[in-house]
Amino acid sequence: MMSRKTLILISLLFSTTAFAQWGPPGGGGGHGRQEERTPPNRQQNRELNLETAPKGNSKITGNIVDSELTTAVEFASVALLDGTSGKALDGTMADENGKFEFKKIGEGTYTITVSFVGYETLKIEKVKVEKGKDVDLGVIKLKSSSITLEGVVVTGEKPLIEEKVDRLVYNAEKDLTSAGGDASDVLKNVPMLSVDLDGNVSLRGSENIQVLINNKPSTIVASSIADALKMIPSELIKSVEVITSPSAKYDAEGTAGIINIITKKSTLQGLNLNINGGLGNRASNLGFNGNYRTGKLGISFGGFGRMNYNKSKSESFNENLVTGLRTDQLATGKNNGMFGRYNLGFDYDLGSGQTLYGGMAVGVRNFNRKNDQRFNYSGLDSLGNAYELIRQELRDMEALTKGLTFDYNLDYVKVFSPGTEWSVSAMYSHSKDKSDNYTNYLNGINNTITQKQWNDNDNLNTELTFQTDFMKSIGKNQQLEVGAKSVTREIDSKYLYLLGSTGVSQDRENFNNLPADPKNPGGGLKYSQTVYAAYAAYTYSTASKWTIKAGGRFEYTTLDADQTINQVGADVPVKQYFSDKYPVFVPSVNLSKPFGTYTTKLSYNYRIQRPGMRQLNPNINIVDPLNVSMGTTDLNPEKTHNVELSVSKSIGKSYLTLSTFGRYSGNNITRISMTAADASTRYPYIPELQNLDPSAIVTTFENVGKESTAGGNIFANIVITRNWNITGNFDMYYVNIEGKEFKGDRMVSRTTDGVVLGGRLSTNLKLSDKWSFQANGGYRGKRVNLQGAFGAMPNYSVAIRYDINKDASLGLGADNFFGGMTMKNNSATTQFISNSTSYMYNQNVRLTFSYKLGNMKFVQSKKRGINNDDTKGGDEE
Repeated sequence: MMSRKTLILISLLFSTTAFAQWGPPGGGGGHGRQEERTPPNRQQNRELNLETAPKGNSKITGNIVDSELTTAVEFASVALLDGTSGKALDGTMADENGKFEFKKIGEGTYTITVSFVGYETLKIEKVKVEKGKDVDLGVIKLKSSSITLEGVVVTGEKPLIEEKVDRLVYNAEKDLTSAGGDASDVLKNVPMLSVDLDGNVSLRGSENIQVLINNKPSTIVASSIADALKMIPSELIKSVEVITSPSAKYDAEGTAGIINIITKKSTLQGLNLNINGGLGNRASNLGFNGNYRTGKLGISFGGFGRMNYNKSKSESFNENLVTGLRTDQLATGKNNGMFGRYNLGFDYDLGSGQTLYGGMAVGVRNFNRKNDQRFNYSGLDSLGNAYELIRQELRDMEALTKGLTFDYNLDYVKVFSPGTEWSVSAMYSHSKDKSDNYTNYLNGINNTITQKQWNDNDNLNTELTFQTDFMKSIGKNQQLEVGAKSVTREIDSKYLYLLGSTGVSQDRENFNNLPADPKNPGGGLKYSQTVYAAYAAYTYSTASKWTIKAGGRFEYTTLDADQTINQVGADVPVKQYFSDKYPVFVPSVNLSKPFGTYTTKLSYNYRIQRPGMRQLNPNINIVDPLNVSMGTTDLNPEKTHNVELSVSKSIGKSYLTLSTFGRYSGNNITRISMTAADASTRYPYIPELQNLDPSAIVTTFENVGKESTAGGNIFANIVITRNWNITGNFDMYYVNIEGKEFKGDRMVSRTTDGVVLGGRLSTNLKLSDKWSFQANGGYRGKRVNLQGAFGAMPNYSVAIRYDINKDASLGLGADNFFGGMTMKNNSATTQFISNSTSYMYNQNVRLTFSYKLGNMKFVQSKKRGINNDDTKGGDEE
């Protein structure tokens, strides 16, 4: 990449050449003497005998910025042309702030062209000047391009990794191995992130993160991050931002950080349509993404559908150390899922730097999981030395999950000048989820049904947000950001159990219409939360290139919750009510400084994490009767301090960064497990826990933990040749967890610690103008938790793509083709031991394709939105 001064000199050369070409044949070459203090372009105009613009008292002004970075493009060339003939009338150059001005312009219609080396030339037509009135063109955005100049290539292409003062940006458009996949496949390749078999994401070992889509939240993300990621096709992802030190502008939540997924946006004039899809033995997808832009109106639309189908197998055993009972379980099953997301959006230029944005997105999901399970119940012999088989049980289960999500947004933005703007935004989200779990208990001898069970859970989540933000540039080196926001959330969850006896027809309708039974408990939760927030952030850059971004955010939260529990044999349900109010002040400081080819960053932030729907949902999920899960309604937010120090260095075209971090969390929302007996004692008011199998393990969430984490990350992008690069990262951190676990009617202290290792290596090779190859391999090490550990997990993939032409391509990819993946988890307390092994048959081979339709030209891109990054995502069940 050329230096800024070199680009400016080249631009001056281009400007002089361009003005010379505008003159009539045989016109002068600019050899006249330039008068002192005369602006160079004005002097050139007189010497080159340009056709004179009509004289008047009007002015034409504008501000030129980079379309991606929204920073001024210094010394860009600006030409004034006759709107009819296209002849050059005048020319000037933007100043160091990107501002330009034409004075004493008469009435008429003109064309403005703006150019600078490294950017595409922009033409603004039909600029109408009325007598005595000035014209302000507002913010003019130039798009990066590639230009060859006498053997020297000046390119605006982004690097794979970009380091900014508060985030790391992974430009995902070159990721071939994730083609035909979804967002979780892309996130597997992003430094510092890990994705498990179910699609749950962690940042530096913590799942306490917030995931945004184009700076916007969605109620489906609050319900299940894993489900939300399945709805986003990898082909539509432009970049992934990993914000490890969020500024005050972001909500106070997400203790480990924020992941912002940026999808490809419309930057084109006219109509275009991109179609992409893939066929595979484990998943298939089909999607489209289109844009239409004419004049001041831009419309975007898109849709994506994905189907996955896979087998599963797991082995586990639970050993109750109090009763001496042991249960061995073998489960085999099939998983089928259909996910879709569809969006429609618009932006309209109101003039004078004002723009109106709006849109809606619809997400649908349908997941079906079937399992056949065999249970062997064993007990100690009379001598207490060996286990003897007591009985066997067979069960077949089916879990059906359906969801429908709507997101609506409307935004108004007023841009006063580069770096100075005001916005007002509103957003409404509505998400409805339904889960039905069916279980048949079978006779182990003749496989006849002895009992049937049904668990129904309906959830309705709504979210209403209002937000206003103001950003002001102060001089060349300061920026002020202030804003206010309110978010109101409503959760309505209902659940019910039905039990059928021997001989009941297997027809589901008959089963659902069974008469009432005193053993059929249920309940519900109505939860309301409102967060009021205000923030201020200040950025200052010194002449020696120190940059500091500091700010504070104040949030005030109110919440109310009503829980209803239908107890067996009771005439009226049990009612529980609780409410809370709490303020919190969240400071953040980010400091960066380049030292030659090195860049150093130091940051501190304080974060909180409110519980999400998965943690709050009181439904008792007994789809697996030996591994029961439920939420807890009276959870409080957890609080975290984060410190990070990183050093980055560019070595030619290669890039290396080393970061170290420390994190301390208190009042942690911790997942804990207990025996069925301990659960019934701890929660005597929950009827579903009173009749569980004595060997069952119950998992829930409590504020019982403290976690200290310290570690580091090394990331390198090595450019071997122009067509070959290797990218790799290595993570290592130490975790110490202090907490409590249940032991009957009391809680006992527990401490665990360990070192977690992980890493990833990928290579990209451009074989020719038509062929490209990529390979990825990664390893997520064993992760400790309060009561045990989640097992290690390797993964790998390869992909090759053939570009038929500039509009069409075909690809072939394969994942984990040497036998799939295996993961082992274990838990151990003074009450029980539980181990499990999961086998994932995810050897996937897929054929992908992409095709583009449309004839487009460049206009400025537009994207706005609200960030609701403040609730804790749960684990997919």
